[in-house]
Order: sequence, then C-alpha cells, then structure tokens
Amino acid sequence: MRESRPETAVAYFYCDNNFAEKKLPIFVLGSILRQLYSQLRLHDGSPIARKLKKFRASCIGKPDCQTEMIAEIMQMAGYFTQVYIVVDGVEECPGGSSLEVVQKLFGLAGRNVNVLLNSLALWAIFQIAAFPPELRMDLIAVQQDISTYLDHCLATDLRFQNCREEVKKEIKDKVLAISHSRY
Repeated sequence: MRESRPETAVAYFYCDNNFAEKKLPIFVLGSILRQLYSQLRLHDGSPIARKLKKFRASCIGKPDCQTEMIAEIMQMAGYFTQVYIVVDGVEECPGGSSLEVVQKLFGLAGRNVNVLLNSLALWAIFQIAAFPPELRMDLIAVQQDISTYLDHCLATDLRFQNCREEVKKEIKDKVLAISHSRY
C-alpha cells in the first residue's frame, strides 16, 4: 500500500562556515533526507518512518554512510512527482569536501530530481569535468549580466550622479575584474 504522495518536495541547505555541522557532506545529505521525509507527512508508525528511524540509528557517527544516504534520498524522491534540492554556500565546505558535496548532489539529479547549487566560487565548481554540459552555467553570459547591472547602477544611483564618466568606467572595470562571474 502506497502512503501519501505529495506532488513536489523542496529541500534547502545552507553550508554555513560558522557552524562545523553545517559544512560537512554527511550533514548536508542528512538534512536533505530529513526534509524530504518530513514532507511526506507520515505517522511515526508507518513502514517508511520505521525504516528511516532504523537507518538513522545505523548511520550515527559513521561518516562513511554517505553512499547509503544518497540511496535513501533517491528512494525518498520516488515518493514525489518532483524534487528540488537547493544547496547554498557550497564553497563554505572545508578542503575537498565542497567538491565531494557537489559531486554527490549532482549525482542525485535525474528524472524527477532537480539540483541547484549556489556558490561564490562558481568558476571552480564548473571546472569539474564530470558535469554534463547542461549543468554548466555560461559564465560569459553571467559576466555580461553583471556588466549590464553595473551600467544601470552607475547611471541611476544618486550616489554616482556627480561622478565623471571616466570614474564610473574605472569603477565598472575594477568590479568586473574581481567579479569572476559571480554577484
């Protein structure tokens, strides 16, 4: 017997550098799994709830449980028509774990799972060869968008009203030089 099947689920996680537990892959995946589970709105005695509780107990204190967590997230995603996973601040994960988080999360993308990762270090993330081309953002287009935004700000913001054109150009050039296609 199938339990509740909500149409859409959204799981969000912010990798916060201020909290150790908010920047490790195991906690990112665990939070996503908990959020998907909570959106099923199951009672505690349901078979899925019992299975997840047992799974959680088996993973506590085991950082190598990530592969199993990915499998559980994929299974949980099957209870929804569409799943959106959003992870912000990926660059906050220490050392190589940001790359690990990115690879694991993009590994979830599929038929009914959409993954959006946001990072200040987008250019570094997009260097990963394993990403399919449709997952890469056109960095030139982003840089052009930033340029258009700067033009608008420099032309309309009252704080720049009395600036000479050459000063505005210098401001724009310096901001573009350090932006690396990120806002």
